[in-house]
Amino acid sequence: MQEIIFEERYFYLFYKQKNDYYLSVLCGTSAQFDITIKFTETEVETYLSKGQDYIVTKANLIFNNPKDFIERKI
Repeated sequence: MQEIIFEERYFYLFYKQKNDYYLSVLCGTSAQFDITIKFTETEVETYLSKGQDYIVTKANLIFNNPKDFIERKI
């Protein structure tokens, strides 16, 4: 089951499923698409120490540079 942790409508959704964390970001302007990545151990540790600020920063990074995350897209 999916547990939503943080959400900003029409921008990002950060959730936990079993023991894994995922960040889904709505990218694009007129043509919108979704990039969902599974967090690495390092990203989880950073999130646990920095909280929501880290999630917003990561979501902005994905939104502004979606090509950099295509290989991680699930």
